[in-house]
Amino acid sequence: MFPFDVFAASFFIVTRYEEYLHQKKTEEDFEAKKSYQFKWKILERPIIDEWAMLIKNMIRKKHPEFKFYEKRFINQPSINFNITPNIPDGFLGRTKFLFSSVFNKENNFLSSKFDQLTGIGVSSEAVLSDLNLVLEKKQTDPIFFINFPNVPDDYIKANGISKNLSSKNVGLLRPCASDKEKIDEIKTGLAKLKKILPDQINVSSQQLEILKFPICYLNLLNSGITTDYSMGYPNRAGFRAGTCTPFNWYDLQLEKVTPLLVYSYCLNDITLQHLSNGTIFNSIKEYVDAVKFVNGYFLSNWQLRSLSDHLKYKKLKLAFIEMNNYAGN
Repeated sequence: MFPFDVFAASFFIVTRYEEYLHQKKTEEDFEAKKSYQFKWKILERPIIDEWAMLIKNMIRKKHPEFKFYEKRFINQPSINFNITPNIPDGFLGRTKFLFSSVFNKENNFLSSKFDQLTGIGVSSEAVLSDLNLVLEKKQTDPIFFINFPNVPDDYIKANGISKNLSSKNVGLLRPCASDKEKIDEIKTGLAKLKKILPDQINVSSQQLEILKFPICYLNLLNSGITTDYSMGYPNRAGFRAGTCTPFNWYDLQLEKVTPLLVYSYCLNDITLQHLSNGTIFNSIKEYVDAVKFVNGYFLSNWQLRSLSDHLKYKKLKLAFIEMNNYAGN
């Protein structure tokens, strides 16, 4: 038997109860090192799934005829990128666009041009085309997330991207704003996604910045988003919600289960980029093994440019390939 209330502990972790309490005390961002999982040294484990497996074995021992739902291991990387707007024709249109680029960071134009000037810019269309060949050989089915610039639709030319992603699962990147007034921006992003990929049925999202409860998830629900891949720490590996099994988000304020299905990621390319090749693979192997042990979802996040042939990202692309070779499906 457990020396503590395992159901209460699971509820505390998966609902992110401590993050609600944190936000009542301070406006500081909640970091992984502030979590009880970090203090209890269980952040690197899908601890709730492990507890569930122990309970399952205890029940089977007493009731061998009892039938359980059998899960299976799934490896699904998520890949995100920004779409760069095109400069419009005409002097007035160009002037207005460039002025907007200076004062609106969500335009994405100046940042993309800076990447090109510094030699780290990549062609999203080219990388997607090469990546599709790699993924087909590995039989890996990732989900892609697109961040659209805050510009009129006429400035967005994404024919090459639409072609490469026509048969893929695609969602909206960075929609989970912590301001209620941002709901219109989320809906605008979804409209742009539907315009370049009209056959997309499932409405999913991901943000790799600060995730605040409950406002971020409430905004997603109010925008019509039904699936989210934001549950994780952007700058640290680990299981933020203590699980590698998708779950419906529980709203602690309303005390009810919501329709929003939450997928938790445990690895981010940002946390790997400064490690040695050997350390990267060992870290990936440990997380894959932990998820395989409980037949969960192994979810990892990658920037599209990290998977390009650019010399700067060679180590990360190799890590991505080795991860899929080891994880399989």
